[in-house]
Amino acid sequence: MGRALACCALALVPLVGFLLAPLGWGGSGGGADVVGQLYVDGEVWIDDATSAFDMAAVMFAEARALWASDGWHRVSSPSARVTVESRRIDAGAFARSGVLVTRGTGVIKNATADATIRLLTSPEGFFVINPMSDPKEFGEYLEDFSAGWGNADARLEVAEAKAPLPPPFLPREFVVLNAMDPAERLFVSKSVLHRSRPGGSEFNDLGVPPPEGKVRALNTFAVAADDVDGGHCRVRTINFAHLGGWSSTAMMNWINCKAFLAPLYDRLQAKMDKLD
Repeated sequence: MGRALACCALALVPLVGFLLAPLGWGGSGGGADVVGQLYVDGEVWIDDATSAFDMAAVMFAEARALWASDGWHRVSSPSARVTVESRRIDAGAFARSGVLVTRGTGVIKNATADATIRLLTSPEGFFVINPMSDPKEFGEYLEDFSAGWGNADARLEVAEAKAPLPPPFLPREFVVLNAMDPAERLFVSKSVLHRSRPGGSEFNDLGVPPPEGKVRALNTFAVAADDVDGGHCRVRTINFAHLGGWSSTAMMNWINCKAFLAPLYDRLQAKMDKLD
């Protein structure tokens, strides 16, 4: 019952964002003074191991480049545990959405980087990242490309995730390529196109129409961990999400900057405390 109530409450987050965003909060992103454009890769077809391996390399490189880049704007965070920053996407298929990409940096106390990544790439960690998800779905995939990719215990899979919304809104579905390499202490996930789930988001630039009776949502997510002094670890995240359909730019910027990353770090610390 508690989990059901929690999921119902979380499903209302977009509605809360819809109500609050028009009051004036539209996010902050890169300005004209930022040197160089920020590009985020859009949806591509994953139809064989080669395309999956190539996209995994792109995703890893993109996450590292976003963490290393300048020109980000700090967003006031409801949690002192994490610094949240946002930046406008200047180029690529997602640029016309107007939705900002966000990144977070925070320290998880009394936890090693290995233990933290191990948790985040487990069913329990899947729930830490997305409490609306069913942990049982974490082990399910549409296609597995892990063989021959990455280090030991690395996983590369096309998977489906769902974001339930209260009626009368249509359900949102994500079709993503998940790349998890514990040895690299890195987990990245990005929306892709796959034959098992026809359709694409409204922002794909390959001319793929949206799925019938559903709304294809978008996601670019990354998390990395490294050890710091004192027996703690630094956790860095990247997030871009768009729920599609009626979701406004202002609403999505409120959700991405205010309602996603800070609670994630709080849930992660609470979970690591229980494992200690």
